[in-house]
Amino acid sequence: MVLLKSILPALAVLVAMFPASGAQSVFAVDNTKYCNAVQNKVGLIRYPLGTIGVSPTNAGEIADVMTLVPRVYPCLGSVVVRPATDDWRDSTSGDPSMLTVKYQADKPSGATVAAITVTPHVSVFKVTFPEGTHNKYLVFDFSKYRVDSWAALYKWTERTVTRIGNRTIQATIGEPGKSGAYYTIKFSTPCAGSGTVDASGVITDGASNVTGAKLGMYARFGASTVTVAIAESFTSMDEAWEFLASEFTDSNTAQQSCHEAWNQVLNQIQIEGSENSKRMAYTSVYTMYVNIIDGSNGSCYLKYYSRPRSLSSSAYWQFIGGFQSCCWDNFRTAYPFLMLGYPEVMTDIVNTYLARYQRDGYINGNICLFSGPTGDHRNVRLCPVLIAEAYYSGIQAEYSKLYAALKDNFNNEAYLPASFTKLGYVTQPATGGKACSETLEWATGVHSMAMLAKANNDIEQMRKYLYLSKSYKNVWAARSRHSA
Repeated sequence: MVLLKSILPALAVLVAMFPASGAQSVFAVDNTKYCNAVQNKVGLIRYPLGTIGVSPTNAGEIADVMTLVPRVYPCLGSVVVRPATDDWRDSTSGDPSMLTVKYQADKPSGATVAAITVTPHVSVFKVTFPEGTHNKYLVFDFSKYRVDSWAALYKWTERTVTRIGNRTIQATIGEPGKSGAYYTIKFSTPCAGSGTVDASGVITDGASNVTGAKLGMYARFGASTVTVAIAESFTSMDEAWEFLASEFTDSNTAQQSCHEAWNQVLNQIQIEGSENSKRMAYTSVYTMYVNIIDGSNGSCYLKYYSRPRSLSSSAYWQFIGGFQSCCWDNFRTAYPFLMLGYPEVMTDIVNTYLARYQRDGYINGNICLFSGPTGDHRNVRLCPVLIAEAYYSGIQAEYSKLYAALKDNFNNEAYLPASFTKLGYVTQPATGGKACSETLEWATGVHSMAMLAKANNDIEQMRKYLYLSKSYKNVWAARSRHSA
């Protein structure tokens, strides 16, 4: 047991527990009730260290936040192509194991209610339509949504959706010529009809297949309540079927399993303080943990490490091709906290940093677990801070290899600007930039390199890095009274 006075709301006291692997926490309390799974009207739930993460937004309920498909939404009377900015929700509430979305009665959805939960690879929607309504539809939109096009982040342009039978839909999305994601969608009751929506928004009743960058499929039901299970695999359609068979029986069982898993994770720590302090602190813990992405199925780094994992900055940046891992965002507080409370998770995250070097040739702070580095961004400057934090926190990793990889990068002008080592500061390019702030960040990074050099008995490099770590003094020229 480690007792800290942590920087938490109202100076609450954090007691960090480290139970043996697989052991139950000593605290028999339900801490899921303190977690705000819905913030700023956006919900996010994921099974602990699972793959799929469901996120209700104003555009619709997204079955996986990484691939951002499918958007799932109900329609009454007729199928309506829902605009990406048209919010049909009346309210969104929930905890780490269940999100409940109530829709507005005057929208095409009517007063439908969706209860959503997750397993490691399956998202589950239990949809209850208003009593007495006819022609009840669910739409599964596999179109691109909210993926930034800058820096070549939008990669998954090939999309296909096919109806297999009256209870099953299959879909694939991915980058042309490469593997992508495979989906099996299963209904609890047969649909009474179905059709497609193509790129131009044309609705074709009875059609069973559609391809393109913008597309969707809908199913019509007679039953008032329908449960939909959406399994996702980054390997094959067969594996998606296997996930569905092994992880899903019904929505109640799935929700209970998710609740128990989250309570075990949250009970690794205990917050002592006011009810409001607990709510804020446990929400912070949940927000960090729910953004941990598991790449053990489909990661491009699997060849180099068996359990690739990363910590995303937010649900916004979890998408394929995006900054699923951003060291700049996480090295200050999120990584150090996880080292304290969840060292087994940080072991995987740190070793995934080494896998980046082994695959890509450099330890990039901004990568996607599935598609690798993002565009031309080669952000190595703060990675040594994370590795030094992990080393001195006792996280298990191959530090001699990590130091050798960082040393290689920091001795290469392709990654460390030549002006920093020659002038003592980063020069401003003609196109503009962040010379002052990046000088400070490089100074922080090389200071951590000095710590790692010392730990590896590389005294000559330690002295070099310590000298460069003073470069922050060069960003202000007192005589000319302007920044360098």
